[in-house]
Amino acid sequence: MPERVRYELLLWELMQVLRDAAGPLSSSQVFDQVRERTGPTSYERERVKSGRVRWEVVLHLYSGDAATVGWMTKRDGWSITEAGLEAIAAFPSPDELYAERNRRYREIDEQRKRAQENLSGVQQFIASALELVEAGTWTAHDDLAELADTSPAEVAHFLANWSVRLPNGYRVLNADGSIPDEGILNAAYRGTDLRRRLSGEGVEFDGEGRACQAQRLDANALKALFEERPDDDDGGFDAATSKRAWMVRGSNVDGFNLVDDWLRDGYV
Repeated sequence: MPERVRYELLLWELMQVLRDAAGPLSSSQVFDQVRERTGPTSYERERVKSGRVRWEVVLHLYSGDAATVGWMTKRDGWSITEAGLEAIAAFPSPDELYAERNRRYREIDEQRKRAQENLSGVQQFIASALELVEAGTWTAHDDLAELADTSPAEVAHFLANWSVRLPNGYRVLNADGSIPDEGILNAAYRGTDLRRRLSGEGVEFDGEGRACQAQRLDANALKALFEERPDDDDGGFDAATSKRAWMVRGSNVDGFNLVDDWLRDGYV
């Protein structure tokens, strides 16, 4: 049998470490405890092309997956959620928990792929809209959805997609001004205190952690800003005729990474 990473065990021990902790842990504390519990094999201890240790790369990725499906959070340290505790109780073995993680992740991944496909004609428009959301202001998934003629859920899944990281994406909140759940945040913003970051930019929050509605750029405000842009040919707003862009993926084409070849040869 070829050597393989013990994916099921790493995920299981990750969740066990978080469950047994008295409070939030740092990432290094989690990695140290998982190392002690699993005793990585020689294959798992090998370094991959990036120079990182194989099992640590896998654990980092799976911690992100666990956050995506709502089993853990990385805000103010790594800790397990109620959903994570329920998952351990409902799937009491490494194989069962791993299978459930795969099922839930596939479901979310499909939602995000559908969102990206459905939004492919307006992705550039959303990026342009976010350029208007300057420091000290925020907008909501609902506002972008209204302008782009789609649903707030599809906007949220598009922004959360691992392959997308739009400038000012962290300034998109829930309609009530609350920070989106970590599972719907782009991976770049997980483990980040977004409230503190936004507060540092001038956004005010109430005692319940909701951003001030007076600082919100709703659909009408964004539309007005578009119309005021000096580089618009006709000064008007039309999402249907906004610029569009293609996304070309080369990081996993039949198991091969083509990006290095594209960069070296200068073409895609």
